[in-house]
Amino acid sequence: MAGRRSHDGNPPDAKERALALLARREQSASELGRKLVRKGVAGEEATATVASLREKGFQSDERFAGALVRRRASAGYGPRYIEAELRTHRIDARKLGELLAEPDWRAIAQRCVERRFPAGIADREARQKAAQFLARRGFPSDVIHATCRVRVADDD
Repeated sequence: MAGRRSHDGNPPDAKERALALLARREQSASELGRKLVRKGVAGEEATATVASLREKGFQSDERFAGALVRRRASAGYGPRYIEAELRTHRIDARKLGELLAEPDWRAIAQRCVERRFPAGIADREARQKAAQFLARRGFPSDVIHATCRVRVADDD
């Protein structure tokens, strides 16, 4: 199978590869650099390409982080899980607080519990399972307690 070619018939350069990756979805700078290196671009060239794309506004860690927070929150993951994932992408810790303050974590946790336990969590064992489920999903303890309490109160 032949590799992809640019419009002039030559193998794509680092910028073309990076833009193709960014066209599919937002990428963090570190992720984009890693992917370019994996595709055979020299490390210095990959770093320079990513920096150039950042300057031109094609790549933005802020945009990437916002998209990731929205995507993971809508999939039912909590702030701790998302924060850990953002750190793997080397997103600046100062920006994390702003991004993770936006979603209504209690409402998200409530939807997760309702989806996972449609019959309710009226007994102690079900409440423990629901709490463990939310903890694995990265929700903080105050949200877990409030969600399980509200859910039990609704069922009475």
